[in-house]
Amino acid sequence: MNSLQETCIETIRCVGSRLENLDFHNRRMHATRQMLFGAEDFLDLRELIQIPVLLTSHVYKCRVSYRSEIEAIEWEPYTKRQIRSLKVIKDDSINYPFKRKQRNDLDKIYSQRENYDDVLIVRHGYLTDTYVCNLALSDGDTWLTPAEPLLKGTQREYLLQKGVIQTAHLHIKDLHKFTDIRLFNAMMPWDDAITIPVSQIYL
Repeated sequence: MNSLQETCIETIRCVGSRLENLDFHNRRMHATRQMLFGAEDFLDLRELIQIPVLLTSHVYKCRVSYRSEIEAIEWEPYTKRQIRSLKVIKDDSINYPFKRKQRNDLDKIYSQRENYDDVLIVRHGYLTDTYVCNLALSDGDTWLTPAEPLLKGTQREYLLQKGVIQTAHLHIKDLHKFTDIRLFNAMMPWDDAITIPVSQIYL
């Protein structure tokens, strides 16, 4: 299959039978369908997703697979990943601007993590993302997120809009200026994100 025709996905957090950040998922899906598949119509996830009977005490992952049209909507209980250490992997050729179902290039990078829990991907000397998370660094006062991540996640866009984080060009050489790194994505919003000390990042 041509890479431009590969299936894309939206991963949506569902808590208490409520889907979170749908406006941001709608906007990204619409932009992706336009750019990759030439679709001009707007598909509203609020109208397309029927929430099944779920345990209200659980967090669920709703995965929407699509190209020009919706291909599948799948549900599964969500288990938060445990990440306590990061291995820096440098790759100047990595490119992941769309949330695709196939992640072969990212999988290759992730396989290089050795005995560490996850990877911190550096492109041309600048921090981007981990394997499945956007990130922010704290200098004790402000949380800064890479200006050029691999993927502009929906939670990242939400946090930028709310002013919780700010963008900056974060060079690997500047890591010593920060105390903590926080990892977040659609399934791990800010208040439930993973925070580890910068000392747990290994070159």
